[in-house]
Amino acid sequence: MKRRQKNIIIWGFFALMALSCFLPFLKTWFHTPVAEPKINWCPPYTQVFSYAIYRRTSLRLVGPFSYLFDGRHTYVLNTTQYEANFPYLQSYPCGVTIDRGGYCRRPVNQLMLILAIRSQPENFHRRAALRKTWAQQQEIMGFLIKPLFLIAATTDFEHMALVLEEAEKFNDILQWDFPESPAYLSLKERCLLEWLFLYCSTVDFIYKGDDTSFVNLRALIEYLRESSDSQVTIHGNIQTESSVLRHGRQRISFSLFPYHKYPFFPAAGALIMPKRAITPLYEVSNWIPVFPLDDVYFGLLGLAANISYRHNDRFYVFGMKYDVWLYKEALVVCRLSPEKLIDMWEALQQNSTCVMRTDEIKQIF
Repeated sequence: MKRRQKNIIIWGFFALMALSCFLPFLKTWFHTPVAEPKINWCPPYTQVFSYAIYRRTSLRLVGPFSYLFDGRHTYVLNTTQYEANFPYLQSYPCGVTIDRGGYCRRPVNQLMLILAIRSQPENFHRRAALRKTWAQQQEIMGFLIKPLFLIAATTDFEHMALVLEEAEKFNDILQWDFPESPAYLSLKERCLLEWLFLYCSTVDFIYKGDDTSFVNLRALIEYLRESSDSQVTIHGNIQTESSVLRHGRQRISFSLFPYHKYPFFPAAGALIMPKRAITPLYEVSNWIPVFPLDDVYFGLLGLAANISYRHNDRFYVFGMKYDVWLYKEALVVCRLSPEKLIDMWEALQQNSTCVMRTDEIKQIF
């Protein structure tokens, strides 16, 4: 009996020793661990480049020839050549089918920013995504924001009827009767300038871009308020060494434009324009032939009107990494699908903050 009790005590001792060894594992099996708070580190600091391009340009008209000088080169545009190659672009009279009379009315002393967004009749889902996110009528930091979708015509009668219903519902569509086509995209540039000159020349700023873009309105307005030259220059991602292509979709013949480089222009048509630029740009549009590439055409108008530019890297016209922290600092990001746009917008509304590492702080200062 005593031997049996002794064996029980010995085995009990070994059992306690084994239990003490496995106790930490048993705790993990039967207890849910408390998650440690996840630190949202800020992305690596990136240097933003911004610089002004001030020019002493000149325009001289001699018969059908326009002589444009940008301080480096003289560009000669032969109106007769453009009329022979692109007659419709030169003769189109900007016929409006859906107008927006009184669109630029606003309270006295109220600053105003119009979002002129180029779209197409069939892009209903894109316009819906923009209205759900950044392209809403609202007031931000003393600015009245109003979206305006720029649309041409289509032979699809169902789409035309739906666009009319959409325009009546939202009152934010301006439509012309020329055919919707990449070949006629420059007409939206010229016709928008005419409409602004006739009906909206007192608006403080105009943003112009496509319906595939995201615009960080709060950051954009802060940028306009902080930039000393915001009221006299055009802001965007300025291309200064863009080569003329002789092949492919954007090919331009040597006889039409016998130069290797284009003059400066805002890439992708995404830009901010002050009201001081409306009248001079519209006036020279009556003399300069319509170039078949829309952003180059705007650059030629800016050259003829002696308008200066400010380049800023925060205009991401060629797309950007899908990162919420980068979007918080961006002014404009192009090439987004409606789904990506909505996802990013919802992420930005969470008002999340990030924590900067010590090494990043030292890098900045």
